[in-house]
Amino acid sequence: MFEGALRHGPVPVAVDREGHEAGGDGARCSAGPAEQAGEIAWTPDGGRVAFIVNGYQLRLFDAPHRRATSAPMSLIEPDGFPSSRIARGVTFSANGAAVTFDDCRARHSGCKPAFVAIKR
Repeated sequence: MFEGALRHGPVPVAVDREGHEAGGDGARCSAGPAEQAGEIAWTPDGGRVAFIVNGYQLRLFDAPHRRATSAPMSLIEPDGFPSSRIARGVTFSANGAAVTFDDCRARHSGCKPAFVAIKR
């Protein structure tokens, strides 16, 4: 269903400005060599999937239709490229209305818990 979704590591793919795969149906989420999807999380019911791009941006897709369900949103405000802080351990809440994650420094130890509500 989602090409590369079970593969470990980055999944680089070209997309247009709306987040849809160039020449495709939007099933992939990252935009070219400057962006990498490092984590994947599913809602408990399997209806939505989220990709963490470049360590801080959430890209959310409706699984049955393989379409982006919202504009990309930053879990952590980037302070440059690459950002010195990244989101790790992303999980959906039981009802899929929020994600929890660890806000971590990219190259050092030390994380703090965080969460973001998701527009349904």
